[in-house]
Amino acid sequence: MERLSYMPRVRAVSTIAALALAACLLLVAAIGFNRLIYRNYLQELHLSVTLEMVELREDLEKSVFEQVLALQHLTTLISEDPDIDQEGFSNATAHVLDATSHTRDSVSDLVLIVAGAPDLVVRYAHPLDGNQEVLGFDYREHPERMQSVQQAIDTGISILQGAVDLVIGGQGMVIRQPVFIDTDDTENPELWGIVSLVLDQDALFDRLFSEADAEYDIAIATGKNFAAEGALLFGNPNVFQRSPAILEFDFPAGNWILAATTDGGWPKYAPHHLRNWLISGVIIILILFALGRIMILSERRRITERRFENAIQAMDSGFSMYDSEGRLIAYNRKYLEFYDTLAPFIRRGIHYRDLLQIARTKGQLTTDADRETVDGPAFPEEITADANRETEQQLPNGRRLRATDHVTDSGDLVCLRVDITELKHAKEQAEAANRAKTEFLNILSHELRTPLTVILGISRIYENVARLDASRKLMDEAFKQSPDLPRIRQRISDLFENIEKNLGIQSRSCNHLMFLINEMLDFAKIEAGTMSVHLSPCNARNIVATVEEQMRPEAERKGLTFEVDCDDEMVLADKVRTRQILLNLLGNAVKFTDKGKISVTVRRVGRHVQFAVQDTGIGMSPEGLEKVFLPFLQLDSTDTRARSGTGLGLAISLELANAQGGKLSVESKPGVGSTFVLSLKGAEFFTQDDPVETAVAG
Repeated sequence: MERLSYMPRVRAVSTIAALALAACLLLVAAIGFNRLIYRNYLQELHLSVTLEMVELREDLEKSVFEQVLALQHLTTLISEDPDIDQEGFSNATAHVLDATSHTRDSVSDLVLIVAGAPDLVVRYAHPLDGNQEVLGFDYREHPERMQSVQQAIDTGISILQGAVDLVIGGQGMVIRQPVFIDTDDTENPELWGIVSLVLDQDALFDRLFSEADAEYDIAIATGKNFAAEGALLFGNPNVFQRSPAILEFDFPAGNWILAATTDGGWPKYAPHHLRNWLISGVIIILILFALGRIMILSERRRITERRFENAIQAMDSGFSMYDSEGRLIAYNRKYLEFYDTLAPFIRRGIHYRDLLQIARTKGQLTTDADRETVDGPAFPEEITADANRETEQQLPNGRRLRATDHVTDSGDLVCLRVDITELKHAKEQAEAANRAKTEFLNILSHELRTPLTVILGISRIYENVARLDASRKLMDEAFKQSPDLPRIRQRISDLFENIEKNLGIQSRSCNHLMFLINEMLDFAKIEAGTMSVHLSPCNARNIVATVEEQMRPEAERKGLTFEVDCDDEMVLADKVRTRQILLNLLGNAVKFTDKGKISVTVRRVGRHVQFAVQDTGIGMSPEGLEKVFLPFLQLDSTDTRARSGTGLGLAISLELANAQGGKLSVESKPGVGSTFVLSLKGAEFFTQDDPVETAVAG
């Protein structure tokens, strides 16, 4: 008991531990899943920011290249006129800038100054007003400027330099373009000088990035080292610390980087992250609930299987079960005990046919049905065709078994073996006793009827003793010899009347005794199966007339009204046995009715003719109606003396009605009366297939 009580606790702890482990694994999976969602969201957001920045980068590159082209146009003009003066330089510059100002999204209005430096010394400026101090600026004296100037001269292309401290003050974006003069030596053209175009850097960035700056954090820097001094051109330097979207500008001899994130940096959570966690939590709970439910059901199944195993082992009958393929999947000890010869071969997995084959070779089975199964088709066809089969088996040791094979809806075969050895012996003894009883009743009835018939015959003869010839002769002789004739005549008359009265009582008693003996004899014949009925078309009115003639005096003797309402119908019946049924019904009606009336009604109802016997007697309770047709039963045991009988009449009547293909039914209410209805087939529905002689089986 201690071990049994401990095991459920161990399984409970194991279940809780398994659920806790599953919860941890699910939580880790949920964390990983939400992280994946967040990474995907960041990737999508990073891509979206990159696409937005591509457009901004293209706008900036377009604006810069527009000025590069303008500057190249200006250098072309100068190379064609190397002796240009200040006025010519201003006119050419104004013309070039005016031409670009008409383009879409032009930034020509942001040009601060265009400077021309023949021999690398600034001689010309446009506009000149406010920029006179730049004149005379010698690049050779300023190495930080000279580096980009020299790069432009060496490469022969425009060089962009940002965040340059201007001579005129402030910072700007400078585009430098060398100017060469064509000579006879095409491979070594003559250097005229350098032309520089300065853009208002802050104004340019504000114009291009003002709208985007509200949604994004943007930074522009030169070089790879974002943290170097002077590298930042625009925006917040902290952007480079937030894993921003990075784009490089395609500037000639330039190395600019555009970095951007969402405003305030990348979001820390994916949108609807609380909802995602809530959904994850619900899913975890549902999965844990499902796992718990599965574990509980698994435990219940294990317990059920254990109980099933214990139950079949505790059965007093042999039990075995085969699956739809015919393999043994369960059996109990009693099954092994019954088939002890087969016990070494009975194991799970053995095929049904193999086991039957072994049983036949071992002589274990003796019934023809089992041998046919072995020689018949393979399992389970023969079982399916013979589902719910029940046979008897006799084993070599004399034991008798009731073998029941049932195929379930799933195709499994359930076999039940019940030991009926003692039951068979008891049944044989009971049948022998019943036969002895029947033979005794039969013999006794015949033996009683013979002397009773003699007594009844003599009683009927002497009921009219005064009319016998011997009596009249005796009275005549007595009258002749006696002088007191009237007094002797009266005394003899009184004597004869007393004799006739006593003999009448004796005759009625003999008739009643004969009726009881006939009932017992009929019941014995029914039990023995020797009584039969002979069916033929009969007139219902003739049947009822004979019964009425016999029963009306009995009813009127008790002061009862006797009514008969009979249609002229033809019925298929044994008229003798039908009269016997009606006499039984009417006899009971008279017996159990003290006042009122008794009626007999014959009507056609569909294919049948119904004989209804109705009375106003004591009636029966619902409990009595259930037992009314049982043999040897009188419902009111306290009334036995007043209403004597064997209790066989209704039982015999029911068997006789059934034997004629009809039925006998009753309706009754206590204190109201009863109605018995005998229903027989109409004679016009008689066919050649209907039996004309039927045995009455009890």
